[in-house]
Amino acid sequence: RYFPEPDLPPLVVSDELLREVQASMPELPAARRRRYSLLGLPMPDVLQLAEEPVIARMFDGVLVGSRACPTLPNPDANPKL
Repeated sequence: RYFPEPDLPPLVVSDELLREVQASMPELPAARRRRYSLLGLPMPDVLQLAEEPVIARMFDGVLVGSRACPTLPNPDANPKL
């Protein structure tokens, strides 16, 4: 349509509803790419992880698990791993 519908009242969205909707939305690929690139991952890995939601969820689960278990080997600390 080229002009607003005159019979519809304006929609007023509360800040609370807006926050609830934003919190319920999944992370967008662009935000995921930015987050993964900040981890120092190579760009081909970043792109593949960000575009595949199932793989990204698994990767995020590994990240959470590795933070919860400090005894996991750190590949940066030991280049032989």
